[in-house]
Amino acid sequence: MAAPPFESSPRIADELKLPLAGVRAAVRLLTDGASVPFVARYRKEQTGGLDEVQLRSIEEKNAYCIELDGRRRRRTVFSPSIAAKPRACSASRSRSTKTARPVAWRRSSR
Repeated sequence: MAAPPFESSPRIADELKLPLAGVRAAVRLLTDGASVPFVARYRKEQTGGLDEVQLRSIEEKNAYCIELDGRRRRRTVFSPSIAAKPRACSASRSRSTKTARPVAWRRSSR
């Protein structure tokens, strides 16, 4: 089962305190290959009038979020046999600690 595609726009809008519709439009335009100056000058009606500084920060945050999501996805890819091993280890450890006697510490004389 594949994970749903990651959408960074709500997170970016929340972090930068910008309108969500403008951030979504900016991310879409930037991922389609438009440059920041082009979007700032000729697509103001779509982005809600975001300036170049805001668009650059959106571009940087989007690249960071995509990279972070890629690392998260690579880290969580396990085969079923590997995923079952930690559970088996913790179950056997809990059984062995119940049967083992606690260590009795003796005082040593000086």
